[in-house]
Amino acid sequence: MQAVIFNAIDHQRIVELPAWQRWKRGLRALVEVGKDPDRTDKVLEAYEHLNAGTERSRVRRFYSSPDAQRLFAEDRTLDKTTLDVTALAKLPEGTLGQGYARFMTERGLTPDIFASQGVLTREAFMIKRLRQTHDLWHVLTGINTDVPGELELQAFSTVQLRLPSAFLLVFLGTLRWLWRHPTIPFRVLRGTIAGLRARRLEAVPWEDFWATPLTELRARLLKRKGDWAI
Repeated sequence: MQAVIFNAIDHQRIVELPAWQRWKRGLRALVEVGKDPDRTDKVLEAYEHLNAGTERSRVRRFYSSPDAQRLFAEDRTLDKTTLDVTALAKLPEGTLGQGYARFMTERGLTPDIFASQGVLTREAFMIKRLRQTHDLWHVLTGINTDVPGELELQAFSTVQLRLPSAFLLVFLGTLRWLWRHPTIPFRVLRGTIAGLRARRLEAVPWEDFWATPLTELRARLLKRKGDWAI
């Protein structure tokens, strides 16, 4: 899978577009995602356009966390310059780092999928951070990356992040794939409830917990014990 570069200048151009144009482009991208759920580039294109205009409140909420302020001050990033997946894979079984390394390796993913360019403002850093930690949300929750799983995690993200794009992706995705995956409504409901119960994950300093057991993190962050299975 090719890297999807986040460019702060391009993002600002999208923000400056008229609202009707942003929504037109965003919805068109969602239609493409409905045809091919593996189009990560179209998912992010939809997010860029549909969420533009909501950043001010999201930035305020994000940086209300001392952890978020520290992440920005330290310019935390998750890419090939900071991550050694091979080393993470050698951590004890059941730890966050080992689980993340296995997740990435089994799916042929690279930390550079969500790379970034340019000087990052507070807003741009927040967007980059959420992109680069998406797979860690999969690992923490134990939710898979198939169609029902992605919709479940998007439902989780909807209540965690209050993103218009996540809500629309869940709604349209459910309509599009229900005939093939009849468990989707249950999965979406489960993801929504889990997102409401969980602590806010957007500013978690994941790099500080590579050696921490997932069971411990799930109890602390998700307020649950054990794995989900469907």
